[in-house]
Amino acid sequence: MPLMEYTCEACDLDFETLLLGSERAECPDCASVNLVRRWSLPARPTRAGGAENDCPTEGPPCHPACCRLPSL
Repeated sequence: MPLMEYTCEACDLDFETLLLGSERAECPDCASVNLVRRWSLPARPTRAGGAENDCPTEGPPCHPACCRLPSL
């Protein structure tokens, strides 16, 4: 039961849908089946408290776009 992402070529709507078994996706606005499947990106995990910043305050920056680095 994968959640799939599509763009409708008929009305240009971006949407996601849950497909069961051999179901085919169709646009929820115009019912077209002329769709382009898009790449899905996984969500970034967060801490149990819901904190968006998973970067530790001690130690070096966690990555090149770390929130603790000064903005240029």
